[in-house]
Amino acid sequence: MLRADSTTCALCHFADVSGPRDAGCATCHPAPKHMATTSQGVPLSHPMLSQAHVPCARCHFRLIEGDTTVVVARCAACHTARPPAKLPPADSAHARHPELSCRSCHTGVVHRVLAMSGSIALECMDCHDRRHRRSIPADTSRTAKCSDCHAGVHAEQQRLILGVMPGEALSPSLMFMGGVTCRSCHVSPEGPRPKPGMSLKPGAAVCVGCHGSAWSGVLARWERGYQRRDGWIGEYLRAAEASLGGAGSPAAPPSALARLAEAKGLMAYLRRAGPAHNLSASDRIMRHALELAADAYRSARREVPPVPELGPEVRPGACISCHYGIEEAAAGRDSSSKRTATHADHLLRAYLPCDACHAAGAAPPGVPDSLWIDTLRAGSRAPRSKRPGS
Repeated sequence: MLRADSTTCALCHFADVSGPRDAGCATCHPAPKHMATTSQGVPLSHPMLSQAHVPCARCHFRLIEGDTTVVVARCAACHTARPPAKLPPADSAHARHPELSCRSCHTGVVHRVLAMSGSIALECMDCHDRRHRRSIPADTSRTAKCSDCHAGVHAEQQRLILGVMPGEALSPSLMFMGGVTCRSCHVSPEGPRPKPGMSLKPGAAVCVGCHGSAWSGVLARWERGYQRRDGWIGEYLRAAEASLGGAGSPAAPPSALARLAEAKGLMAYLRRAGPAHNLSASDRIMRHALELAADAYRSARREVPPVPELGPEVRPGACISCHYGIEEAAAGRDSSSKRTATHADHLLRAYLPCDACHAAGAAPPGVPDSLWIDTLRAGSRAPRSKRPGS
């Protein structure tokens, strides 16, 4: 339990504080060491949160109830003979009343955790209709919660958006770090109430609502980009399974089959959790699944077939973290060779980074101007090739 009393007000307001003032909650509260648990039963280590630079207020909301306003009527409680007509300046009031505690004048303020982020503490009724499709047992308590019967629902999605990956450092998604909650994307404030049994899938409107019209097709492209990679990896895993464990194949050692089973389990987890909840973690999971499959071949002393190329790694700050699935888009037409270039050629076959063609300034030597995109200049994009029949 994190505790602090009114004497800690003076740490910031009147006295010097040892250590940085921008330490936030840690200025008064020591860093917690316990393992917390989310509403869906996902373990969340406070030390890991600190290492991942997740601020306390990212999970803990509404830390102050009330305000510190002082009204002149408070003075009359002590100054009964001659109550002041107006409040004196704060500096002089504090200097003339050293014997008083902060709460002698500043009342009605409660400093404690009053609410938790919706990504940490899911409230079923925030998204789902209050009606129950089945009869509720007669012995159900009035205080019963949905989670009493529906334990662990959405735990996998919660685990992914928080970046709780076994054996890895905590890697919260950019959406979580930006304060986006489940309801932010899955329930539109203007839309109708969800119906019983209806899947709450986000649409393009929720992206546009925050990011603008340029994001109208981004979510759909993310989904298609993932589906392509899921197909490539699935095909690779099926070929590995046929080679290592199929009929007529030499028996593979249990260690090889275990690695292959782990790879299949990771991909099954991603399908359930929804990779768009944390693209960078999902990208690492997919690459790890391919590594496990390659290790399975090595463990069985077999030649490792070439693994599918997934494109640049998705990490914070990288172009692909927003332009995921961009390989489906045409890149432009080279005026010298008259050949239409594609993003797939560059990302998945030539292994070029995005800044090989997209950057601020003039094109580097060897790159045709028609294929270079100066990100500082509006309208510098090369004209797209015409589609057949257009």
